[in-house]
Amino acid sequence: MGQFVTQEVYIQHYQDLLATTRKRIIDEFQTLNYYQMDALEHRVGELKKKVGFARSGKQTAFYIDG
Repeated sequence: MGQFVTQEVYIQHYQDLLATTRKRIIDEFQTLNYYQMDALEHRVGELKKKVGFARSGKQTAFYIDG
């Protein structure tokens, strides 16, 4: 179940996901095929956009999917 959270919690949540995804890329680099690596790199880009937008200070509601 999703929830509305503060800006700080939102940023921390997506920074944690970003770190986990980057660690997975590093740890599994030798075993991933091209499509898996591409999907993970795309995920990193999307997470960076979410964190960047949250830090921009624009007024919005921060919602994390459960």
